[in-house]
Amino acid sequence: MSGHDLALLVHLVGVVFLFSGMSIAGVLHASARRQERPSQVALLLGVARAGVLFLAAGGVFVLSGGFWLIAESDGFYTLGDRWILAGLVLLLAAFVAGWIGGQQPKRARVLAERLARDGDAPSAELRTLLDDPQASALNYAAAGAIFLAFVLMIWKP
Repeated sequence: MSGHDLALLVHLVGVVFLFSGMSIAGVLHASARRQERPSQVALLLGVARAGVLFLAAGGVFVLSGGFWLIAESDGFYTLGDRWILAGLVLLLAAFVAGWIGGQQPKRARVLAERLARDGDAPSAELRTLLDDPQASALNYAAAGAIFLAFVLMIWKP
């Protein structure tokens, strides 16, 4: 197996981790939004953190594999290529938007854990955190940016 093949493998494993992490976090957050009991919300959002770990690992693999691929290309690809630069900008934007958008679900998880210990009664404050439109918009924007970066990597305009 050549260095190029290994670099491509690392890069593609990163892509799988990115999309898996988005799926895990997104599905579990959507499930948590449909729950009334704080204990159920806390459980689902707690497990959703695994999706965030997959996203983080995917980002490391995608970037390290991508830079490795550039190095293996012997100058055929460079950071000066617009599609590579655009992909990097999109990934950076996705991670920033996802981090900011993930703060409300994190607050919701912490509140749900506290409410679960204190009687497990539904809460309007928890519902507000779960249904925050700005957090949802940022998380959808992050997912869209990752998808666009994926399209750029395939299309290479």
